[in-house]
Amino acid sequence: MMTWPLYLLCRLTHQAYVPFRKVLIDPSDEAALLSYQQAYKLRAGMEVSLDYLRHARVTLCYAGNKCVAGYVLNVPEWTTLRYLSIFPPDLAHHLLAERDMPEQSLIELTCLWKHSKLSPMLSAVYFLSSIWDAWQVGRRLGKRYLLGGAVEASVRQFQRRLLSTDLFIGFLPGQQVITKANQLVAVYAGRVSQIPTRGTWVVLNRFIWRFGYALPGKRRPVLSRNMATS
Repeated sequence: MMTWPLYLLCRLTHQAYVPFRKVLIDPSDEAALLSYQQAYKLRAGMEVSLDYLRHARVTLCYAGNKCVAGYVLNVPEWTTLRYLSIFPPDLAHHLLAERDMPEQSLIELTCLWKHSKLSPMLSAVYFLSSIWDAWQVGRRLGKRYLLGGAVEASVRQFQRRLLSTDLFIGFLPGQQVITKANQLVAVYAGRVSQIPTRGTWVVLNRFIWRFGYALPGKRRPVLSRNMATS
């Protein structure tokens, strides 16, 4: 997967082609799960339990033969949603009820990490790969909303262009599940059905605009803020 789209992007932007592939970790492979846990802590600076990883869908991404990134998908039927686990149960229920989002309608994309020196091209492919995987799994399982979250302002700004419904933005002092103590945390959601169109456009627009890539003979296409967040 992603071979021909990556090849096409490389040709259009005159970048060197590097094969990109995904590998789904076997939940019984304790060594691989431990390696993922350590990579996530190293790259993202946060903790995730092995028990959570055992029950979720853990994916590694390779550029050539080198592991460069990873992400995790999870639904309530597999294990507790990570983004909701930071709240007391009553508050989590209230946040979802306010927005008419039953917990069983959610799929979360979480524990994302990537190598700090991953090229802009492969970074874009990585993000596209993760959200398209979320779309495929979510559609197969009948999920309506993709759940996400972040503590870094730049990550929040990027993700909320797709996941535009805020569930919570605030401080959770001392919370160690997702947040670093005393950091602002945001949890948000978006419709799974919008991933193929809006999600792809958001990722490619950020990639093309930020790094100055444009199609040959064309001006650099950049969405206005209103178009990107509507």
